[in-house]
Amino acid sequence: GSSGNIHITVGTGDLGKGGNLKLAAGNTTGTPHPYGPNRPVETIGGDVSIVSGYSHESHSGEIMIETSIGGRRGNSGTLTLKTNDSDNGKAGYIALLSGNGTFGGEIELIAGTSDNSDGPNVLIHAGDSSHKKSAGGALQMIAGSGTSENFWDGGNGGSVEISAGHGFGNNKLTDVGGDVAILGGGSHKSSGGNMLIRSGSSIESSSGHVTIETTRSGVRGNSGSLSLSTGSATGYAGESSSGSIQLSTGTGSAGFAGNINLLVGE
Repeated sequence: GSSGNIHITVGTGDLGKGGNLKLAAGNTTGTPHPYGPNRPVETIGGDVSIVSGYSHESHSGEIMIETSIGGRRGNSGTLTLKTNDSDNGKAGYIALLSGNGTFGGEIELIAGTSDNSDGPNVLIHAGDSSHKKSAGGALQMIAGSGTSENFWDGGNGGSVEISAGHGFGNNKLTDVGGDVAILGGGSHKSSGGNMLIRSGSSIESSSGHVTIETTRSGVRGNSGSLSLSTGSATGYAGESSSGSIQLSTGTGSAGFAGNINLLVGE
């Protein structure tokens, strides 16, 4: 038969705030003494573990953590997942991992839908650093690798796609698609951050192509323009110059060097 359930429920009230529910692991107050023979081996606070049930032949149980729906004049509750500060060590990290399997688990991060305002934002922000000679945290988006080395049809690398939202409105002047902006970091005293767009390498075959193009137009419009320009020089006379534009092909060490073609449309 089925195993038994455990329900922990706080009582309901007619007015005021509903009762709170707090589950807390134990604290430790021992202080290690560097020379004492009976010093504590560990002075670590207790852990909290929530694990769903196991099944020998079917699915393991699900874990759902959610706030309740908001009432007629309120908002639904906030869900916060946070590690706390550390006085003299590293603050705890947050790992969001899906499991391995015949089909690995996916991870989705989706903001809700708004009915009467702009859609909610999604912000991913690496940490700042206030220590001298240190840099702010890096933000990396890396697609998965196809690790199969099968000769006939091995693994392919996963793709990375950054796409702005579509505008489905009917006003041809205001209901535009979303923009995509990729910006290097600014600097107060030194040079601003660089930007590099580079295709992937190959050990035995060709490197990947780089294509920069505007998409085709609709039935009553023009295709978008493509501008390549460097910034203006705004410094003192004789001390600054605008950036250069260089078009060059690579060297063909065992073949022919690539061509440069400039063509206008028909």
